[in-house]
Amino acid sequence: MGIPGYYFQLEPGGKSFVAAGLYMPQAETLGKIRQEIDYNGERLQKILKEPKFKKLYTDLWTGDALKSVPKGYAKDHPQIGFLKLKSFLVEHPFTDEEAMSKTFKKKLIDSMRTAQPLIEFLKEGLD
Repeated sequence: MGIPGYYFQLEPGGKSFVAAGLYMPQAETLGKIRQEIDYNGERLQKILKEPKFKKLYTDLWTGDALKSVPKGYAKDHPQIGFLKLKSFLVEHPFTDEEAMSKTFKKKLIDSMRTAQPLIEFLKEGLD
């Protein structure tokens, strides 16, 4: 089924980051998440627009979004951009300097806490 969660990658000299959300869920799970967005998309928008969230994360990852409208939804649906997504992820990068700093553990935990409302939103769609 797949559940929303976190992913942390530490790659010195490469790409270090923390990601939060749900990557490529199975069809049944994806349908439930889309239904939650259909019913409560304004709440998702509010989460993504929260100032602390916006400071750490960009918009949801759109790398694998549908080109067309998902079955069962109108092309003019107010949340169509979210409904086209097949993954629901945000990512925050870390430099090597940040990763080696004494405050890194705090920054990592803070990043995860900031993404917690997104995780909870996605989990609610699966209940």
